[in-house]
Amino acid sequence: PHPRAELPLLASARELSVEFGRIKKAYYMHQTAGRAISTSSILESQDDGYSPLTSNRNGEKAVRYVAGRTNEISAVVSAHPVAFTNEVFLDPGSIPSLDDARSLINVSTKLRVPARIAIRGYDSSTAKKVHAVLTAAGFVQLMKSVQVMFMNLEPSSTCVDIAKERLPSGFEIQEITHRPADGSHSMAVEQLGRLIATSYKMPDIERRGISTSDFYSQAYQTFNHGGEAGGLRHFACFHLESGEMASCVALFCNKNDTATGTRTNAAAIFNVCTSAKYRRKGLAETMTLVAMEEAKNIGCKQIILEASKEGKPLYEGMGFVSMAEDTGGMYVSLSCSTVNFKWRLLFRVFELCLRLKHGGLQYYYQANYSKET
Repeated sequence: PHPRAELPLLASARELSVEFGRIKKAYYMHQTAGRAISTSSILESQDDGYSPLTSNRNGEKAVRYVAGRTNEISAVVSAHPVAFTNEVFLDPGSIPSLDDARSLINVSTKLRVPARIAIRGYDSSTAKKVHAVLTAAGFVQLMKSVQVMFMNLEPSSTCVDIAKERLPSGFEIQEITHRPADGSHSMAVEQLGRLIATSYKMPDIERRGISTSDFYSQAYQTFNHGGEAGGLRHFACFHLESGEMASCVALFCNKNDTATGTRTNAAAIFNVCTSAKYRRKGLAETMTLVAMEEAKNIGCKQIILEASKEGKPLYEGMGFVSMAEDTGGMYVSLSCSTVNFKWRLLFRVFELCLRLKHGGLQYYYQANYSKET
């Protein structure tokens, strides 16, 4: 057979942003573990909509994929408002109907979770149409650009040797492998979920009897970790004396499911987290190097990530390049996440300020928005 031609490396901000969005959707869908639910199942539920979300043998509240009425727009929602996975995904270049966008806002309102959506891969004229639809549906624009960082992986470099040299004494790095069916490494996965929740300084609020950190520790036990070349792999750094998980990193490369449109030669890094107790020891950089080495081992040529303002200098020092896609941006809906009058009012004021900042109080109320518009 003829050898498969290698995919060219991504070079433009738009290409990198679109690819990261596709990987991110596949990563979040991996966390659903195949648990899908329709918008009608949630909206037509007689209770608060959470009954269809409860899952698996212990009844933990977990994560669900919510299919839109078309393939262009969908969402991944969780059973807790403070979770990364409350996100709407729009196929790059497509324009959703107003009804489809509103239906997913209504899902978030029913479940009382926030919604966010990143607009990637659009020219300026199409981005304006999408902006009009999302604004009319109830989203507000938070940022006008989407930024990613990337690095081309050189086969000759050996990140793992550098990582071993920089690992402080008294620490050990392990890959976490877990299968919900047999409960393997469930305690480590529980630690992983709590570390991610606390290191990102997420508000530890209680919703329906479960706190933020408890939700993460339970939800992370409901899907697979590791055990295959592609897919989700988590690596953790443990303090040997105390047994505590000090730092972690997630690597995701969607080699086994090309249906999502992701490339087999690009991977993304998520969840570079370090416990406050073990910071300033270089663990974040060490764990990033571990993920980079594993990405090379499975044949990836590029690595992509999103960085916080605090984390950006670290990645720039490692050689990552920052690229911003100026057409598009990030949209959110926060007021749908609560029925508490004080918080709902606060979110409404915040959303009003965002509307004034990004284009004024213009709404798009055409009932039957179509692609021909």
